[in-house]
Amino acid sequence: MFSLVSTVSIDDFIPIITSLGIVIFLWRFVIPHGLRGLRVAFQREENVYEIHILTKNTADARELLQDSRVRFGIQSYLWSLTGIAILLMEFLISYTQGIFELNQWVLFVSIMLISIPALISILSSLDAQLKFKLRNRRADLELKGIYQRVIKMVILSIIWIGLTIIFRIIMRDYFITDNSNRLNSSTVFFIFLPAIIAYGRVLGSSWNLLVKNKLLHARGKPTEINPEIPSKRGRVLSTIVLITAITMPITALNTLLSLFATFMIPERFVHSESVFRFGDIAKQDTIMEEGGLLGFYAIELFSKIEIDIIRKPLVSAVLLFLILNIAVVGIAFVFEVARTMFLAVTHISGRAGIKLADNKLIRTERAQQADILSFCFSGFAGQSMFLLALAMMTFWDSTFLPQNEDCGYLESNVCSIATKNMLEELTWMMASAGQVIFLFVWLISIGKFKKLNAMNFDAVDLSKRSELETLKRKIRVQDVNVIDLIRKERMTRAFQKYDDILENKDSQTITAKLRSEITLSMIAGHWDLTETLSDKLLALEGGEDDFARLALIAANLATRDYKEAKHHLNAVPEQSQERLILNWIGSLLSPSEIKFNMENIHHIEVSSAIKGNLDLLKWYEDKTPNPNITGPKTNTPVSRKILLRDIALLRIENRSEDALDMLEMWMEENFQDDLWASGLVAKSLLEIDCGLQFSAQETLEKVYMYEPRHPMVKAAIEIFMDSGLTNKNWNIESNEAVDWPSVNNNNIDSKEWNEKWIETYTVQPILSNNIDISGVAQSMLANIWVANKSMREANIDFTKRNMKNIHKKKLIPTRNERPLGNHLLLTGLVGTVSGIPLDFGFTNTLNPQNPSIKSYFANR
Repeated sequence: MFSLVSTVSIDDFIPIITSLGIVIFLWRFVIPHGLRGLRVAFQREENVYEIHILTKNTADARELLQDSRVRFGIQSYLWSLTGIAILLMEFLISYTQGIFELNQWVLFVSIMLISIPALISILSSLDAQLKFKLRNRRADLELKGIYQRVIKMVILSIIWIGLTIIFRIIMRDYFITDNSNRLNSSTVFFIFLPAIIAYGRVLGSSWNLLVKNKLLHARGKPTEINPEIPSKRGRVLSTIVLITAITMPITALNTLLSLFATFMIPERFVHSESVFRFGDIAKQDTIMEEGGLLGFYAIELFSKIEIDIIRKPLVSAVLLFLILNIAVVGIAFVFEVARTMFLAVTHISGRAGIKLADNKLIRTERAQQADILSFCFSGFAGQSMFLLALAMMTFWDSTFLPQNEDCGYLESNVCSIATKNMLEELTWMMASAGQVIFLFVWLISIGKFKKLNAMNFDAVDLSKRSELETLKRKIRVQDVNVIDLIRKERMTRAFQKYDDILENKDSQTITAKLRSEITLSMIAGHWDLTETLSDKLLALEGGEDDFARLALIAANLATRDYKEAKHHLNAVPEQSQERLILNWIGSLLSPSEIKFNMENIHHIEVSSAIKGNLDLLKWYEDKTPNPNITGPKTNTPVSRKILLRDIALLRIENRSEDALDMLEMWMEENFQDDLWASGLVAKSLLEIDCGLQFSAQETLEKVYMYEPRHPMVKAAIEIFMDSGLTNKNWNIESNEAVDWPSVNNNNIDSKEWNEKWIETYTVQPILSNNIDISGVAQSMLANIWVANKSMREANIDFTKRNMKNIHKKKLIPTRNERPLGNHLLLTGLVGTVSGIPLDFGFTNTLNPQNPSIKSYFANR
């Protein structure tokens, strides 16, 4: 039995100094080496997952470990590791010297270094498991200040302390009324419950994937996820991990059966007299304190061996494995857990796992990577270190635990609470709970092994990096073709090219397909889809793709998510003209969130987009649009978009004849030998306004011959058919990805139609004859120009243009009150991505009396 001493000598510093040396070595070499080859998977198509590597070498791992968001987690891990090392060194030195004394100050340092990270692991695990919805917005991942982090931890602490007090009161009053040791152990067990549950969930849900990969690596074969052939050292480590993983369900089942035996038939498990005849086995209160059923029968079996040097090591080895198994696994598997958490496919390989981050954001955002790594070291490993310390002190009938008078002056306080029975019960409670939770999650996850085998993981082989770069350049050439066709408004040819890409399933067309789909979703105004696809492309390109970033900025501005737009603006080089224009638009839409450096205005002030947007702002202040009757001076995608907008505004003002004259003169000057599909659609709508129905049909038939798959052409044809302006049967090819909603159905103007429109379109005012308050809100946030004429005629001042007032006076025109098909032409502020003009609407918040807008015009 060990005793505590309070005197300090130079020898007492040996465990601390030695442990620090060991931990520094682990921090400098072992941990970075263990974090090499972290990979992330994200779905490319059904049953196909793209695998990308995040840390190719130890240098990458060290860089990740230096992130300030990781530092807290890794520091708590190193503290507990230092505490364990000090405790182990103190035990070994004392035991080998035969003095059986422990220095209480060394023990205090060790226990504090272990306990603080253990408490942190509770809060970290609690926080991770309370994230019912993943953070998929990059703005939410921005580094929070220490104040916010502390506040969050304090709130979680208060909640959990309150629940613990309630638990203790209930247990004391109704269940454990006369056993203070059990009450104390149960209370501490409840405190650690979040970390214990996290342990079982993580390992249980990732077991299938772990075993599958380690089985192949142990045989010297590459896996789909890790395509490199393992080294001899890697094979040995994989074999050890594999054996440990395979025994985990066995030891967990042993724990579960042992618990049943302990509580239901404890009298059946009493050791025979032969076990105690050697004097090296002490009688335990329950079989849980000696490794459960397997430990019980192992002791019975080995007691038949008369030779001490054979019997004692065998008994010790079995008990060490059974009692320390869960703690050692929790510590040794921290790197495997990190790999699994980064891979983020536990929803495929198992059930009830913990997913901390969106897969695509793990690939592109360091904040996501840091959060995962911090959880692995602080949340997962913290309680395992604490459990290991408990197991070390209570092993072999608590040989290393000072008790009663051996505690010295601590006997009446610390040792009266942390008694032998209390700590032994706490040890098997924590170990058993972790095993049982693991077993439950493992049982509900094992059925997914077949599904896991059906998955195709397409990993990026590092040895083929140069080859992939060559392929990427080829992809760029193919990308330009589709996007360039869309930019030139050759939509039918663009769709044909896109169809060719879809038919070609090889990896060279992956990004080409994504870029095309992103572009199509942007011109269709399906901004949620744009964001999803751009995230995927950004992940494929490792977070380095300006097109994807610009598309995300555009999507965020269009969906009025200005905080997220600000994040992406910071990730794109400021020299980019498209980025500057989007930045400027964002500063108009949300001056408080997005700032624009006016020193950069000279880079963009000559662009068609800026000039057209300034005109729109000026007209809104004057409450009347006043476009140049000769049309724009240039023939670019942006100027054409602005021309269509001006036509829509003139139609709202009942000036269709002026608009038709302007359009015909401009097209005659710029399109003698070419065809502009959108312009001809606008021309046909203007001809209807002017009573030229035959000419309108002729114009529409002409454009349909050349652009049968153009979304605007098809939408105009449906409008003509719905309005009875044509009797011709059109064979329109549907393309739901980019087409406008069909007006030729019985669902139009219904509640479902309204809800679908509001859900889909963020910059195009709702098209309905039944506009309720939600439709008014959507229109005001999308493009208030739709109601400009009605508000002017009602003499509604800018300060009174609020949702309640506009809804009450019914100032948002219904579908039948608007010019026919004007939603195809009307846009607000215009910006570009890859040269393609995009509509960002015109929110009601763009009050020209806003000081920031007034000061801007004053500076002009």
